Amino acid sequence: MKLSNERSMVRYNFILTCVNVLLILGIIFFIFDYLNDDSIKIKSYSFIVIPLLLMFYFYKLGRPVFIYDSNGEALVFKNKGIMLFHKENQDEFPKYKLTSYEIIRFLFIRRLYIKVSSKKKKEKVLKYDISFLSKNEIKDLNRSLNKVIKANNKKNNLVE
Repeated sequence: MKLSNERSMVRYNFILTCVNVLLILGIIFFIFDYLNDDSIKIKSYSFIVIPLLLMFYFYKLGRPVFIYDSNGEALVFKNKGIMLFHKENQDEFPKYKLTSYEIIRFLFIRRLYIKVSSKKKKEKVLKYDISFLSKNEIKDLNRSLNKVIKANNKKNNLVE
């Protein structure tokens, strides 16, 4: 199964561009207010603070683009960001290494934690931002990951 919300990257770029323009306009209004009136008021600071809070909010939501592919013998997970500070997160591993997963929800933030077995019988935890996925996309992701884990458990029971 392939799952991607890459089409909506245009929308997120537009929103981030609007927030950047608001920040630049806020700085300009702050400078003009400072030059015209020597007493800086709380209203003047709000021109800068509100866009900065919006940028921080989008930064904390995480990387907006999530790509998942379970076709074939490998699982592919990608997270792409649109902000400067977001690095691309990409992992690919065989399906049989997937041991479990968990989706954490906190207010508007959603994270996917995947446990993958390694050669030394230790588990590695991989983290992905899925805040921008719709409810249906999250249900599909749950269904697909449960299917892979169920197949892994069947194979492990047959081997033992």
